[in-house]
Amino acid sequence: MTMKYLKGSLLLFFCSISGCGTWNASSLIVPGQGMGPFRLGMTKADIQKLVKPEAYAEGEQNGLAIISTNDLDSTRRVEMELDDQGKVRSMSIHGDRSVWHSGHGISLGTTLSKLAELNGRPIRLHAFDVSEKRGWVLDWGNGLLAKEWGAARIIFASPMRAPGYDGMSSQQKQEIEKDRDFLSTDPEMRALNPWIETIEICRQ
Repeated sequence: MTMKYLKGSLLLFFCSISGCGTWNASSLIVPGQGMGPFRLGMTKADIQKLVKPEAYAEGEQNGLAIISTNDLDSTRRVEMELDDQGKVRSMSIHGDRSVWHSGHGISLGTTLSKLAELNGRPIRLHAFDVSEKRGWVLDWGNGLLAKEWGAARIIFASPMRAPGYDGMSSQQKQEIEKDRDFLSTDPEMRALNPWIETIEICRQ
């Protein structure tokens, strides 16, 4: 075995156990803890130490302070909500793709079918009506992801953006807009196969 081949083998082994490229701890989502270097419970000063001034912004939403990082790059943007004590109580990502991901590969753009596959059991979600819970994951059915993701919020994008929407019947399209819940195994959800648009984690 040549030295060049040995080095290549060691590199492949290292990547397989620790991750390479965008799949590493610096961009890892850990429900109940944080995203990459950003941790729930951090203060504004803590966050400012981690990002450049041009990648930092402050705002307000529903009377609570909001900190946003990397506003100019939607794939890296994270929004953090502070509590009354100025500590991060929740953080979220939103869009069609992101560098932030879980150890299982869950991220923006992950489809319902893939999420259910990782969970090992059907997932219950709310329909795409006009309610506040539109497209929310409501229950993991005691699946493999239930313990880790039970306190997180996952919201699927508009059904019209889902890969299967155009192929659905008019009756199916009307059904998914009703005020009701679905399982990932229901015919309508299997046909639609929506993808994740929002991930929010909070302190447990």
